[in-house]
Amino acid sequence: MKSYVKFDIKMYSSIIVIVLSAFISNIFAAEYCYSEVVGACSPVDNVMENCNAKYGGIDDTMKELQNYVNLQINRNWQFLLLSVHFANYETNRPGFTELHKSYADTLWNDAIDEIKHITKRGGHMDFFYKKKNPNQAEIDNYDVTELASLGKAIDLWKSVAEEGHYIHRESTRRHDKLHDPEVASHIENKYVHKHADIIRDLSGNINELKVMLNKIEDSNVALFLFDNFLKKMK
Repeated sequence: MKSYVKFDIKMYSSIIVIVLSAFISNIFAAEYCYSEVVGACSPVDNVMENCNAKYGGIDDTMKELQNYVNLQINRNWQFLLLSVHFANYETNRPGFTELHKSYADTLWNDAIDEIKHITKRGGHMDFFYKKKNPNQAEIDNYDVTELASLGKAIDLWKSVAEEGHYIHRESTRRHDKLHDPEVASHIENKYVHKHADIIRDLSGNINELKVMLNKIEDSNVALFLFDNFLKKMK
């Protein structure tokens, strides 16, 4: 009689343990990363696809961020070519050279920072992705005058700024899964205000040089003085 009671107690204890284990497993099954980590310890090979830094609407804005990096790199090269154009014995405008080179350096550093941001959010950089946008300014001729180079510079910066605005707008949508406040905050704090300052400075330089060219009879003197001004500013 005693052995029979002991047997029943052991049997019921085993049943309770099994039921509780199944209950706990069902609870944690909804936590995708947790279930994948637990499954990774089993003999069967499992890929932990959900154990990453992605969340929010980053999947929907990732391509836009990759395009933004490639746009920054493209503009970096265009400003470098403008800089080189004024760094020869014929033109010899060190102020314009340094101005365009500083823009190129800014864009290069921004591209590096943006790649870090992409990887922080669980993505990777695709250097071959480029969104087709007919509104983005392109330079097909680098043999330009000093004033024209400033005009091209402001067009290039506006295209970068407007692309940043587009990403900010896409990441702040509230009616669907695209909403991602972190991306919007990053774009706003890192780029939006800086771009406004650069474009304002460029527009001021364009108007000041135009006034000097109109008021000073010899345009070479006006360009020489303005180039010295740019050189001192840097």
